[in-house]
Amino acid sequence: MILPTIGPVTSSYKNIKTVLSYSKFVRINGSHNKISWHKKICKIVKKIDKKSRILLDLPGVKPRTLNHSIINIKKNEIATFYFKKKPTKYIKNIHQIELSKKLPKIDNKKNFSISDGKYLFKTLDYGKNFIIGKSLSEFKLNTKQGLNIPNSYYDDFFQEKIYLQFLKKTNSIKFDAIGLSFVQNEKVIKRIKLKYPKKIIISKIENFFGLKNYKKIIDNSDAVMVDRGDLSAEIGQSKIYNSIIKISQYCKEKGIPLIIATDNLGTMMENLRPSNNDITSINFYNELGVDKIMLSEETAISKNWKKILQWLNNFLKTINHKTKDKKSFDFAKQLVAILNSYPNETKIIFTKKGYILNKLNLSNTNNTHVFTDNEKLFTQNLLTKNINIYLTNKFNNNKLSFFIKKTIKQNLKDIFLKNNHAILLFVNNPRKNSRANTIQFVEKKDFE
Repeated sequence: MILPTIGPVTSSYKNIKTVLSYSKFVRINGSHNKISWHKKICKIVKKIDKKSRILLDLPGVKPRTLNHSIINIKKNEIATFYFKKKPTKYIKNIHQIELSKKLPKIDNKKNFSISDGKYLFKTLDYGKNFIIGKSLSEFKLNTKQGLNIPNSYYDDFFQEKIYLQFLKKTNSIKFDAIGLSFVQNEKVIKRIKLKYPKKIIISKIENFFGLKNYKKIIDNSDAVMVDRGDLSAEIGQSKIYNSIIKISQYCKEKGIPLIIATDNLGTMMENLRPSNNDITSINFYNELGVDKIMLSEETAISKNWKKILQWLNNFLKTINHKTKDKKSFDFAKQLVAILNSYPNETKIIFTKKGYILNKLNLSNTNNTHVFTDNEKLFTQNLLTKNINIYLTNKFNNNKLSFFIKKTIKQNLKDIFLKNNHAILLFVNNPRKNSRANTIQFVEKKDFE
């Protein structure tokens, strides 16, 4: 259930190996470090475990500050944030900070914020390539911090251009999933999918228009990430709770993995224990059926990264154990009646396309073992909570019984860890809405 980010503190071979012991799916952030660094990290990950999967989070359209050192900003001080050319207005104000990208179309004249909504400014003036504001608090502005302007709109073609320019540089990098920032509608997803059909597309819902079009975004994505920091900064903190609920409900209805990102265990970066707020939030996301809790700065730059991984892993095991017999949220419209009649029974599923997985009720159980020869399906379901996914050789339909028995025997200990019996399902030549054509009850001794 953990999606850790590999950064400066976890970039060595030894540390990456430790990270992979907690998650077979890891993230690297394209907004930081050089292409050569990302190439090196991906090479190490694949060398340690070739079945591990890597999410490359692309730099998005959000402007970031280009200050090379920390800037101390006091309360009521005026700052100008500009792209390329400084404005003539307020030219003598205290802080003039250049931005990495042009500003979006602004539809909010009251305020804007820096660093995922942490630091608020009252808007004094703005133009096509600048915005001027008065700081409402005292803070230290670190480098490469994002600027958020509520209800603003980014140009779709500009967004696609940024994505493709960056992806063009990554031809030599072995990664498996593409993270698209600030997705506002399904158009850019479709275009990236056409160009990179073998990659998993993870769309990030993190602004007003992304939330407005969340259903179409989910319908066209392989997985979805909610960036709590950016989304709350863009739509307001009072709306973030209900927004996450409706996004999670629709993801579960459609069988799309959901990731929650930003500052999930930020309090542990300087402390040995998380805050009560962090604990409550993680419990809430677990009950909601969230598939992955993403750790960004926690495992990228924090000295406590090992303790954070260990604590979260143990905590998730504890709460999932306590809630495994509870009734799950009824998000799915269609369920597979036989399989779902046995919620605590071990399930072994062989599938090529994975349509069956979207119909299963998999909440609060870790007894489902899925075997596939489909690389994309394997990568997608490494993100899915409560599925143990295995990548096999190409299904041998000529010697099907032998192939199934041999495959199960190779993974006997993992499959029959909790029960000595299981339900075996093989979906042969599947089509959308088709029925599974073989299902049987098996015992461990059948494969010994």
